[in-house]
Formats: sequence, structure tokens, C-alpha cells
Amino acid sequence: MNGWFKFLIILVVFVFVIIVAMEEEAVLAFEVREGLNEIEQLEFSAEEMYIPQVQVSLEEIMEELPNRDEWISFVVDIKGGIFYFDPRSGGLYR
Repeated sequence: MNGWFKFLIILVVFVFVIIVAMEEEAVLAFEVREGLNEIEQLEFSAEEMYIPQVQVSLEEIMEELPNRDEWISFVVDIKGGIFYFDPRSGGLYR
């Protein structure tokens, strides 16, 4: 019985130490570094490298679509809905 009690105490302490160590790492992971090296200072600094994330509604571009009639019948078959296009990829989102 004494051996099981020691094993249980060691196990509880071990689990506690692991939990505390994991929490400490999680807290340290969110700290922002102040000093950046030369390469890190150049990262994402050019305005022309910005990629916009814009979605355009179907109503806004309906007149520009070459297959407008197919889109109208699609929306009618679906019974309405709101659809958005990604102008960069041409993807459709609902």
C-alpha cells in the first residue's frame, strides 16, 4: 500500500509539473518580440505586396457576367439566397 501511495503522489506531481510547464509555454508564445533582425524588418513592408480580401455580391456584377441568364435561373432554382464572388479567384460563396 505504501508503494502505491508513493507512485500516486509522484504521478500527481508529474502531471502538475507538466500542466504548469505547458501553461508557461502558452503564455510565452504570445509575447511580441521587440527587436527584429534586418530580414524580419523587411517582411511585408511593401504596399504593393498587399493582397486585398474583397467579396462582391452577385447583384453588383450580374450585368457583367457573360452567362447572366444561367445565373438568374440558378438563383431562381435555389429559391433566392445571397451569393458573393471573390474577384481574384472567381470563387463563389454563399
